[in-house]
Amino acid sequence: MGVNSIIQVVGYKNSGKTTLIEKVIADLAERGLRIGTIKHHGHATKLVSLDSGTDSWKHRQAGAAASLVMNEDGALQLQAAQEQKPSLDQLLTMYQTLDLDGVLVEGFKQEDYPKLIIVKEESDLKLVDTLKQVEAIVTALPIKRVDLPVFHLNDAARISEWIITRWEKK
Repeated sequence: MGVNSIIQVVGYKNSGKTTLIEKVIADLAERGLRIGTIKHHGHATKLVSLDSGTDSWKHRQAGAAASLVMNEDGALQLQAAQEQKPSLDQLLTMYQTLDLDGVLVEGFKQEDYPKLIIVKEESDLKLVDTLKQVEAIVTALPIKRVDLPVFHLNDAARISEWIITRWEKK
């Protein structure tokens, strides 16, 4: 395992991706794993700066394209204004220096990493056949597939087990 252990959680808007990731992170953390996350902000709204008025904000106001703040505990906050959106690969490269056992990625449907797909409605199953590297389905519906494991949306423990097993095989 390591930062190259990546699972994407994808699905349509309001399918429960964030809720599932919260539950899986809590389960994996309870098992002693250090998990990083990357979320695609697919909404039309801009991200809001959380550091208005601080020194790092002043650095960016003066023209810095990126500012990073670290405290004595090693917590980091990075804010960067990019002319072009960084790719998921570039974001994952940034995680290479962190001590992580794995990364859960929310969104970025078209990227080519192993995926859990959340199926909220039967019509969502079309994602299974259109996206790359679909490895499991997570749903509350009575879906049976012989080609993919199917997990219940509320079964974070089984999903975590599957993720750990998959990462250990790498």
